[in-house]
Amino acid sequence: MIYKLIVIVLALIAVNSLWSGVNGVIHTRALQQRGVRGKGTVVGFRESAAKVPDYFPLVDFLAADGKHYQFETWSESKPEGNETMDVLYNADDPNVARSFPTTPLSISGSVWSLVWGILFLVPAVMIFSPARALLPDFRTVADNPEAVTRLMVGSAKWISVLLVGGAGVGFLIAGAVVSAKRAALSIRGVRTDGTVVEWVSTGKYSHPVIEFVTTDGQKHRFVAPTEGKDWKKPTMPIVYNPANPANASPSEWQQMWLAPIVMLGMGLLFSAFGVGIYRIFLSVAKEIGAG
Repeated sequence: MIYKLIVIVLALIAVNSLWSGVNGVIHTRALQQRGVRGKGTVVGFRESAAKVPDYFPLVDFLAADGKHYQFETWSESKPEGNETMDVLYNADDPNVARSFPTTPLSISGSVWSLVWGILFLVPAVMIFSPARALLPDFRTVADNPEAVTRLMVGSAKWISVLLVGGAGVGFLIAGAVVSAKRAALSIRGVRTDGTVVEWVSTGKYSHPVIEFVTTDGQKHRFVAPTEGKDWKKPTMPIVYNPANPANASPSEWQQMWLAPIVMLGMGLLFSAFGVGIYRIFLSVAKEIGAG
């Protein structure tokens, strides 16, 4: 009975965390696509109690309806008084706002929710994995102390697959998806030069806003992932999808391919570690009779 209760509690926490993470990522992506840009002012901040603190600036901005709204964001450096920041908000509900551009740091809370959800889901799955066969021995640990060793080794074997190997598979999938999108854009896209028309800030980082003209004479803009310290030229070579000019990217090799290559490399590394750790624990488990 106690094991069923543990599974229910862990599963509920996991589902709540996963839902919160997925919901946060979806809403952030929707805000990126349909949000309204504006300017905000840092009117205060909250500091974490960690040895190396994080900072959470409170940003005040004026929406199109003439009212002021506030939201809290994240910053690696301590905010200065009256610092300005580019914001992105939902026109229908300005209370939904983020710093702009919405970088991966903007959805870090959602990502952490996904991570915690997975971490709570793993032990719940473990109880119904092959390691479950060891639980009756664990209940009588006073009479059979070797059961603890068998349980720990058997569980570690599967955790290595679920966590390390799972992370590897996740990186490989993400790298493959990003690579496919970049390859399609590189093959079918139109190349031209864009002009850096302004810079947007997310606190510590600044990113160039690139304006380019399509073959039909229309002007379009996008925010490049390049940090300000990495680009000082007034123009930037870009590639865009002629069917959807909003899908544009800097066309330099590093800007196009570094991220997917890193993802694929991390995927291979984590997958290799997962297989290696699994084989080690499998060998130990066979020696002690843990299966």
